[in-house]
Amino acid sequence: MGSALHSRPLFPERAAPSGALRNRILFLSLLWLLVLMPFLFWRGTWFGRPLSDQQLETYLHDNNPSHAQHALLQLGNRMAHKDPTVEVWYPELVELAAAPDKVVRAASARVMGEDSSSPVFHDLLRQMLDDDSSAVRQEAALSLARFGDGAGHDLILALLQPWKARAPLPGRVVELAMGGMNITPDGVLVKLDCGGSLVDIHPPHAGRVGSASVHPGEQVAAGAELVTLEPSADSAWRGLRALTSIGRSEDLPTVDAYLNFSPLVHERIRQQAVMADKTIRDRNSVATSQQEAAVPNK
Repeated sequence: MGSALHSRPLFPERAAPSGALRNRILFLSLLWLLVLMPFLFWRGTWFGRPLSDQQLETYLHDNNPSHAQHALLQLGNRMAHKDPTVEVWYPELVELAAAPDKVVRAASARVMGEDSSSPVFHDLLRQMLDDDSSAVRQEAALSLARFGDGAGHDLILALLQPWKARAPLPGRVVELAMGGMNITPDGVLVKLDCGGSLVDIHPPHAGRVGSASVHPGEQVAAGAELVTLEPSADSAWRGLRALTSIGRSEDLPTVDAYLNFSPLVHERIRQQAVMADKTIRDRNSVATSQQEAAVPNK
């Protein structure tokens, strides 16, 4: 009996997992990765993730455009909430207004509008109206309106109206953005094959792809209308807010186009249109009364 006990191993070897168990472990590991990797990617690119002061300092000096955008958005949020500590980063904000990446420049122009008391920002935004990027020019115009400056008035008005993409050269339509999709200035509305050279047509600002006048594979002449870009909800609301400050009587038809609520017009946008319409009319009424009062009685 004793010999039988000693013949039994004290630590028996663990049996190797069966093929079914091994496959199950591999499947669960793969499933975990499929869940984890998108989360890590989202966390790394989501601009709403709060940054500490140290992270903000690091991101503002980072050569990664996404990090710079993240930091600028956080800075803008603090400025909007009147956080007095943000002024320490104003020099970095001014520096990023000249960044090589146009998206970063546009973000900096947008953030500068959060402090309409800064003469430095005011002067810089006026300079940015001459930027070679239409997105930067429009962000500068919108921010200038918060200073009560209408220097970018025409750019804001264009932001509220449909924009038609036209063929810069004769060619064949290779690709066409799908109607109804939201598109950024970096997106491609139309790709043309112009004699073997591919030409990408980008939107001048973020918007929603509207109706198309052509189809993929179609030959088009130079100047031909290709597709319409409708204003995005954010652009429409911000444009109407800007006209509340700098709008003119001739802008009323554009503003009033947003007054009639429809599934395509968000209630928030319609309310901003109502406010813009009222303030423009009130401002014109006051100006007219002052002119009449200035005319001497005959």
